[in-house]
Amino acid sequence: TAPIISGNVSFYNETKNKNISPTPSTGLVGLRQSISDIPQAQFTSAGQDVYTLTWGESWTNGMLAEMRDEKPAGYFEPEMKNFTEFVKLVTEIGAGNMVQTARVVSKFGLLYTLARMSMNGNGAQVTTEQDPFIEPLYQVVYATNKGADLEKFVAQHTLGNVKLVKIGKTQSSSLDWNKVNMSSNDISSNYKKSWEANFEVLAR
Repeated sequence: TAPIISGNVSFYNETKNKNISPTPSTGLVGLRQSISDIPQAQFTSAGQDVYTLTWGESWTNGMLAEMRDEKPAGYFEPEMKNFTEFVKLVTEIGAGNMVQTARVVSKFGLLYTLARMSMNGNGAQVTTEQDPFIEPLYQVVYATNKGADLEKFVAQHTLGNVKLVKIGKTQSSSLDWNKVNMSSNDISSNYKKSWEANFEVLAR
């Protein structure tokens, strides 16, 4: 793979007399044996197990805290123990036809990520103790293919600081987070309206 580093604004830019947060972006270009069976970014069908795969304990209060003008907070692992092995594991899962859907948890945290995955008519029933808006720095959400044993596959890799947690199952029409219910149609509609109303902030 070859890294590509860019940003949509400079580190010292402002708009309408307001600072713009630095936004360097990092991407990767790589080779894949086949373009078939690439995991989708949104849930595709009901009845699939949903997991989070997380490296370490690093987190930040992130985008929501910034929008609320709250003080930045977080925790960062002092050592990148097993991180290379974690990246290899994520790559193997994506290439191994075990998951139908995969999405990295990023801005606004796990709840926002699940909502983005639920915008195409399928959602999930989720029960988790994880804070909905905390942004783990290295976490992926998966929905497994039928018959795939993701737990067994991950257990074969001895990575003490990598956690695989089953948080629910996919279902049609809605996302249920603990006791909160949101229809896929409402999520999609509100997402579009939010972009229209908050483009300046969300486009960072």
